[in-house]
Formats: sequence, C-alpha cells, structure tokens
Amino acid sequence: MKADFALDYTVIAVERAQHVYLLARILAEAAPQSAARRPLNLSVVLDRSGSMQGNKLSYIKQAAQYLVQRLAAQDRFSLVSYNQSVTVDVPPISALEKDRINHAIKKLESSGTTNLSGGWLQGCQLVAGGIAEGQVNRVLLLTDGLANEGVTDTARLEALARQKRSEGITTTTMGVGMDFNEDLLMRMAKEAGGAFYFIDNPDQAPNIFNEELNLMMSVVGQNLMITLILTPEV
Repeated sequence: MKADFALDYTVIAVERAQHVYLLARILAEAAPQSAARRPLNLSVVLDRSGSMQGNKLSYIKQAAQYLVQRLAAQDRFSLVSYNQSVTVDVPPISALEKDRINHAIKKLESSGTTNLSGGWLQGCQLVAGGIAEGQVNRVLLLTDGLANEGVTDTARLEALARQKRSEGITTTTMGVGMDFNEDLLMRMAKEAGGAFYFIDNPDQAPNIFNEELNLMMSVVGQNLMITLILTPEV
C-alpha cells in the first residue's frame, strides 16, 4: 500500500489562525490473480415483510443463492430474515454447507411489517461472534420499505452504525423499489463504512449482489487509522 498526503495550502501567514485541510490518499496495488483473498465473515439480512411479496422476494432469493454459490471454504455465512419479528434462518456456518443455506433461502415467505433495526442488529451480532484477524466482516442489509418497528430514529441508527464500525463490522445497505427510506439507508451505509445500492427493478438484484461480493473479495485493508503528530502551535 502507498500513501500520499497533500495540504490545501503550501504557505500560510504567521501569527494568524487559519484552517488547513489535509488530503490523505491510500492506494493499494492490484493483487496478482494467484493471491489468496481474505476470508469473508458475512451475514445477509433480508426483509420478508408483506411488501416484498411477488417478484421482489423471488429475485432477492435468487440473488442470495447466487452469492452463496460464489463463497468458498474459508468463508463464514449466516442468514437473518425479518418482518415485525426477527429469525436466524441460518446460524454462522461454513459456506461449504450450500445445500442447507439454499434450502433456508427457498423457504422464505413474505408477511407483516418491517423491523429493520432488529434484523440488522441480529446480523451484526452473528458477525461479531466470529470476528478474527484478517477477515472481511460484513453485513448486507436489504429492505424495500420503511423502518416501522424497533429502532426507527435515523440519528439513533446512524449512531449504532458508527458503533458497529468501531467494533470492526461494516454494513452495506440495499434498497429495493421506490418506497424505502433512501436517506436512512445511505446514512447507515456511510456511518458503517459500507456501500449503498438502489435496486430499481428486482431483476437487477443478482448483478448488484455480484458487484458487492467482488468488492468484498478485493479488500486489502479495512478500518484504517491515520495518526498525526503536530507541533504545539498547531
């Protein structure tokens, strides 16, 4: 990895207070194709509320199954689904148990309201239980609606996302259709260090899941910190 640093001013006035911004750019060289990737510690959290019925849930299930097929022996996978209640459909297991995982995905049916926070926090808890050095620890949170059960306040969910990030857990959010709270999902993803995806049509889901999986598989560093040692006058 390489680091470049630049200030927005090269010269500043003496004996006068002034704000100066530092741009830090971290560059990772492309890994050779033969290089081993980091293991994934992944929890997929799916909305199964009533509004997900029909093509939405069908395509999302297909996308989740496709993702599972691309996982390898070193990867750890769990599945959480939620409506007004939260269910751990697959506890953390080796991604080699694909038949068991796919069977659980196929069984998902839509009904009820949307306890987004409950499903997401359960996924975070499952990932937290398997954190180890050198892994990519990620929660994929998907919904098509508004959070109307559990924690619904945007500021509170942002704070929780920051907390989970500080614990080493990144969250990527995905919104399906036109009725979800885009602002909430974008803010959660930003605070949690993940990405936000808008799935306009359900048939886009496999491509978007694939894009996110490729990003996870190419991670070379996460939760980086830069420490600045300044003179007393700065």
